[in-house]
Amino acid sequence: MNRSAVRYDGMMREWLAQYKYRGHERYAPLLVKMLSQALIRMQLEINSLKGGLQHSKQSAVWKPDLITFVPVSKARLIERGFNQAQIFAEGLGKLHHIPIASLLVRSMHTEKQSFKTRAERIESMKGAFELIPEEHFVREIARLKGFDQPGALRTLQILIVDDIYTTGSTLNTCAYVLRQAAKLKMGLEANIYCLTWARS
Repeated sequence: MNRSAVRYDGMMREWLAQYKYRGHERYAPLLVKMLSQALIRMQLEINSLKGGLQHSKQSAVWKPDLITFVPVSKARLIERGFNQAQIFAEGLGKLHHIPIASLLVRSMHTEKQSFKTRAERIESMKGAFELIPEEHFVREIARLKGFDQPGALRTLQILIVDDIYTTGSTLNTCAYVLRQAAKLKMGLEANIYCLTWARS
């Protein structure tokens, strides 16, 4: 499941450009607040799908076990100075009292996706992400309530945060790595949910 806060139209494109590329970091709290509203809508939708809870803020009981984010390459981090997806994730975690965990690394630098076709985007994402070191992954998951008990078989609920959803290739690749890691490293099934600020 992927949900987004806004459509990536001309105005939203300008807002994100001001934040990501032109040093206007004061946009961050506003963008996080917009994502927060999208997360609340996602919670209500999941509750409805899971069986008839009424549509109200009080019924928004579903929460992911943790929030993670799409990592950027070292080159992009040096160029930009921050990872906007990480800032969004940390802001959401603080607002909704959900643990944040850095679970993925970008194993190769990819060129900017905005100039690529759908097929090129999907191809360029193959092998672009890897799990953080195994012991760190296991420690991050085990610290969550209920997952550190021997034989505690539960389905792990992970929310991945990114800024823009275009073809879904980035998020699909991240989700695959996380599902495989949960199963192979800890014997857990994982449901992956994705929240992006904008959808193009």
